[in-house]
Amino acid sequence: MGVWPVILTILICYVPVITVFAMMPYIGRRTLTFGVSIPSGQHSHDALRSLRKSFAVSIVVSGLAACAATALMFAFLGTNLAAGLTTALLFVYIIAVFAMYVRKNKQTKQIKQDQGWQQTARETNVADTRFSSAKRSVSALWFLLYAVVIIGTLLAGILLYDQIPGRVPMQTDFEGNVTRMADKTYALVLFAPALQAFITLLFGFIYWMMLRTPPVIDPEQPEASSRQNAVFRYRWSAFVVFGGVLLLLVFSCMQLGFAQVLPRDAALYIPLVGAGLLVVAAIVLSITTGQSGSRVRVGKAVDGSVINRDDDKYWKWGSIYVNKDDPALFVEKRFGVGFTLNFGRKGAVAIGIGFLVFIIAVIVVSAVLAG
Repeated sequence: MGVWPVILTILICYVPVITVFAMMPYIGRRTLTFGVSIPSGQHSHDALRSLRKSFAVSIVVSGLAACAATALMFAFLGTNLAAGLTTALLFVYIIAVFAMYVRKNKQTKQIKQDQGWQQTARETNVADTRFSSAKRSVSALWFLLYAVVIIGTLLAGILLYDQIPGRVPMQTDFEGNVTRMADKTYALVLFAPALQAFITLLFGFIYWMMLRTPPVIDPEQPEASSRQNAVFRYRWSAFVVFGGVLLLLVFSCMQLGFAQVLPRDAALYIPLVGAGLLVVAAIVLSITTGQSGSRVRVGKAVDGSVINRDDDKYWKWGSIYVNKDDPALFVEKRFGVGFTLNFGRKGAVAIGIGFLVFIIAVIVVSAVLAG
């Protein structure tokens, strides 16, 4: 066995995950640390800085240990067995990361209590009525590109149907050997367009969710934070729209690979390249923008004593929001970048269940169409 399967596995499975988790404490809002509300002026408190540093170090060290374990599995076990065990190990690693985060969340709450920040800090809520008029997303008309790509992919499959061989490779191992084949059928031609349709629905939902989520405004610099939040949403809406188009084009290449218009190696590596570009773009965007646009420079930062919505009691482990008195279905995450559901609302619970059903449907339909 060559060294490339190990390198590819580490690059695909571990490097993005380790990078994303390690940088999470540094890309959030200054009024939050490990999902706990704090005065912005205390963001650089020595105890909190130590927590962020120790968390990042723990993520990297444990991640490197997982990488070493993966390399050993590939060295002493078969490639396919090692690949399967790597998936399980990655799942265990993610659970361990969450456990480390929960521990840091509890330690941050204890620091907040010991320092008396609940009593000494003023709590303020600010609404920016001008935010709704700000340009906070790329035009939804760009989703018309999705329809163009899907129709083009379907037509390519129909017009090139005669060029598709009787048996088509659907899966290969790390060494390029075909491990699963599918018979040539019109259902096979529908495989790529069906996945493209699922991606369109998923990314369209994310785009809609971003528009529906109320912004978090810093009460001590409302105008600056409003501008930051608008930039944050505009950049991520562009990523969602055009990143989705890139994914659709990857499946278009799969269709062309079926018809042997593209060489087999190209059809194999294009998805890896496409996924890699999306991951790198997401990491760069997270670092340069931050949650709510916290890393976007729009003026001099203000360190103050105000706590914006000291509602820690509604955030389970600083990551799951449950507040039946909040009318919002979606809220901005407290840790990491993005949005989450308000599980205190029945509508949000229904959306969460619907999303799980959607994912299961994608898996089932993909299995049926792929034979």
